[in-house]
Amino acid sequence: MRRVLQVVTGVLLGLAVVAVVFLGFPGSNRAPQGMVVNTDGSFQPFPAPPLALETVEGSPFTNEELGGEISVVFFGFTNCPDVCPITLWNLTQAAEELEEEGLAFRTLFVTVDPARDTPEVLRSYMNRYHPSMVALRGEEEMVHQTARDWGIHVAFVDPSVDPHAHHDHGEPNHPALEDLPHHHPHGEEDESDDPATYAVDHSARSLVVDREGRVVETLAPYLPPSEIVEILRPLIQGR
Repeated sequence: MRRVLQVVTGVLLGLAVVAVVFLGFPGSNRAPQGMVVNTDGSFQPFPAPPLALETVEGSPFTNEELGGEISVVFFGFTNCPDVCPITLWNLTQAAEELEEEGLAFRTLFVTVDPARDTPEVLRSYMNRYHPSMVALRGEEEMVHQTARDWGIHVAFVDPSVDPHAHHDHGEPNHPALEDLPHHHPHGEEDESDDPATYAVDHSARSLVVDREGRVVETLAPYLPPSEIVEILRPLIQGR
């Protein structure tokens, strides 16, 4: 009987760990590369998965550039109608609040739609947000492999077939889109009449990387700026 209970307990514990991984990274078919989940549901800091992309200026951006400062890595796209602009705006407000305390972090916005998000489009789009934010892109295959390594689900969706394509939105309460500065749901140009228009379904959690290049925290979608500040402040201060 004791042996049976040990086996059953082990199976249940394994299922709990799997559930934590999938709930922690909704919409993803696996956890980030190198992630180890503890039995209490937390995860151990782990080296950031591979990153080999480019800035809008064409400069290489790899894991070597992750060291030395606190970074928030967010995967999205400029035609995203809701979660992406809201996330970037919340991170902008958090950055401005921390600036008043003499503290700083960097946001890395990785486009999962490089076909439409050209360097010019990204440069214009990022002008709406905090100047410390860095837009990254690459060839589609490389970007999507990078997203998978980071535990981010990405899928192209035809909105005419699935008008309610799911994003990992998390909490339903979030700022109204009209409250965001210069917000346009389709970037600089409205492509709603273009038959080639498509949406991108993607996980919307952000990952926090410390100065040693390790993933140490995740930020839920629509997390208010005040909560972002409370999470990042001790990391920036080295506590």
